[in-house]
Amino acid sequence: MVPPHGGPSDFRFDRPPSLETTGILRRRLQLLLGGRLVVATLLLGAALWVGVRGEAEFSRFTPSFLSLLIASTYGACIVFALWLVRTRNVATQAAIQIGFDVAVATALIYVTGGVGSAFSFLYGISVLVAALTIGPRAALFVAGASLLAYLTIGLSVVGGWIPHPPDQPPERYLLPPQDTAFSIFRNLIGLIVVSLLAQNLSSRLLETGGELKRAAESAFALARLNDDIVRSMTSGLMSTDLSGTIFFINPAGAEMLRAQEGEIIGSLASTFLPVDLSQGRSRGDLRQDGEAVRLDGSRFAVGYSVGSLCDISGHETGVLIMFQDLTEIQELRDAAARADRLATLGRLAAGLAHEIRNPLSSISGSVELVRESPHLGDEDRQLLRLVLGEVE
Repeated sequence: MVPPHGGPSDFRFDRPPSLETTGILRRRLQLLLGGRLVVATLLLGAALWVGVRGEAEFSRFTPSFLSLLIASTYGACIVFALWLVRTRNVATQAAIQIGFDVAVATALIYVTGGVGSAFSFLYGISVLVAALTIGPRAALFVAGASLLAYLTIGLSVVGGWIPHPPDQPPERYLLPPQDTAFSIFRNLIGLIVVSLLAQNLSSRLLETGGELKRAAESAFALARLNDDIVRSMTSGLMSTDLSGTIFFINPAGAEMLRAQEGEIIGSLASTFLPVDLSQGRSRGDLRQDGEAVRLDGSRFAVGYSVGSLCDISGHETGVLIMFQDLTEIQELRDAAARADRLATLGRLAAGLAHEIRNPLSSISGSVELVRESPHLGDEDRQLLRLVLGEVE
């Protein structure tokens, strides 16, 4: 009977609700169950207490009826609570709970004066609950049903179709025509005003809830995109506080250090990287090469840059370190240096060969001329042939 907190639901009975919307309505129905128990205990208990205390005016019917009404309310709350745990069709249960509240309000009106009962305001609470749980259209439907129930029970007692409680005086129910008309008009205007206000409130809350939902979805999408970007980076990304303690590292960075993220977080950045954070922050982004240490103690070539991590107001809150494994690049550099040294050695060898070949050519030509001399003996010719063979 008391409206739960929060905005209206966007439930419609012509389409299945989302899991998120179902969870919201389930929580609201839980609040409604608690509120119903509180209201039933206070209102029905107070009415029962008045009935028991006023023994001269009330006999047995009214206290018994109120006791039955209280027991029915508690029993229905237990049934609704068990049903709410098991069911997925919470929209149907919301409608049934509101219908039960209208029925309880009608029964309470019957034993507290009929058309002139002061408890007709409970219909307005049911209208507000319908607007906040099911939607704006439900508020109009519940307002119409409440007015119909009020007119039915009130006019039936006034017209004698339903007997008034036997332990209460007839004049409490058989009001003069003008008083009856005034009570009906007053409650009619009240229900119309409450239903219109509830519908307007429900529409506004529904619109606000939609905007909040879109904003939450947008924020979630941005957070997921940021997570995807960081996770997809092939370079390492490390965040530390101003003291250099690591509080974030992306998967690529943890893989470079051959460790799990949880094994790195909480350690000092200088444990793994050759960084001087104070120097990096004072000079802005700093790109350097060095040697990093993995968790297992092995070392590898690394290139890194250090920058400041600032909040939205521009205040420095930590340090960002981007680093990259340069092992392959270092191997390529070493291979290029070796190739350059070999090329230099080859050029030197070619130059030496050229410098040696020139005098050898002269020696070879001279030996050829001497060997053709007719004055040489066979032994001399053999020696010159050996010299010529070695030169060539």
